[in-house]
Amino acid sequence: IYGHAFSLHKLGLLDEAIVQYENANKVINNSPELMNHWAIALREKGDFESAINKIDQALVIDESLSDLYDNYGCVLYKQRKNSAAVEKFKKAIQLNGENAGTYSNLAATYAELGEFLKAEELYKKAISLNKKLGIAYVGLCALYRDIRNVSSFRKTLQAALEDSILSSEQKCEIIVNNAIFYWIEGEIESCKCSISEAEEIITLCNVTDATSNFKVYCEYLSALIEKLEQEHSKTDHCKDMIVIGDSHSLSPA
Repeated sequence: IYGHAFSLHKLGLLDEAIVQYENANKVINNSPELMNHWAIALREKGDFESAINKIDQALVIDESLSDLYDNYGCVLYKQRKNSAAVEKFKKAIQLNGENAGTYSNLAATYAELGEFLKAEELYKKAISLNKKLGIAYVGLCALYRDIRNVSSFRKTLQAALEDSILSSEQKCEIIVNNAIFYWIEGEIESCKCSISEAEEIITLCNVTDATSNFKVYCEYLSALIEKLEQEHSKTDHCKDMIVIGDSHSLSPA
């Protein structure tokens, strides 16, 4: 039953997975690992109160399981309780200093708090532990976008495309960010190429909030370019018209 619940969870069938986790818990009583996966499904569904309840129950059984604190931090992050999330992620790292995902999660939280140097260091630590961790590259790209560090953004983007395992959404996000940088730099043809590449990925993706947002950004950039080409001029204030929000994502706990 546990395995079936986990499979449903991986497929994104959260309601069905949650039911099966509950059924599995009746058979495998007091398993902190099972309760943590159950809590992750609840978190992903947006039921943060129930997720915390399951984590707290699991911590009573085993307070040394680092994944529980990592998941706890993710729930608090989603609730925008970033300072509290930092403490949970730090506790997870104290218990297991080799989990690249936790370092990436802590980096994302520091980025939300505006502590960019700490975030950069932690993203790099995550990548050093797992060069395939796409979400860390995406987060670091978003960080460099936010502070307008073009050279570091491009270097990280290249490493992400060459070294990491990126989901279609993650790849689309960094390409859209690249298009924005090209627009800011006035490199219109390169911007068009990035938009086309992003749009091609979007057509192959399942429709989600993220892909819908990326499509809007591409359409907006295309409209700006069309206007620019019609007017044959570009005013400086256009450079600051586009900001992608909430792009520091968390690794799955």
